[in-house]
Amino acid sequence: MLQSLTKLGYLLRETLSGLRRGGWMNWAAVSTVTVLLFLFGICVQTSWQLDSLLNHFGSQLEISVYLEPDVSGEVIRPQVEQRPDVKEVRLISKHEAWESL
Repeated sequence: MLQSLTKLGYLLRETLSGLRRGGWMNWAAVSTVTVLLFLFGICVQTSWQLDSLLNHFGSQLEISVYLEPDVSGEVIRPQVEQRPDVKEVRLISKHEAWESL
């Protein structure tokens, strides 16, 4: 354990002395890599958040269908339920919809 800390201290000292000896070009390279890694991290984080947001909204998708007065919902219900992307079909009568408002 002590030996690895000694090696780490040596590496840090050599890195700093090399940066001092190399001048501005070394600092420019280190700064460029730092900024690029920071921007890459922001892009990855934004991608994760956007993916999570899209999954959240996609799971709450709801479609309302309004039928003509002469069309029965019980006739159309089996056709809608057989679709693989339909999770639930709920029929609400005109009277129930009016009361819920």
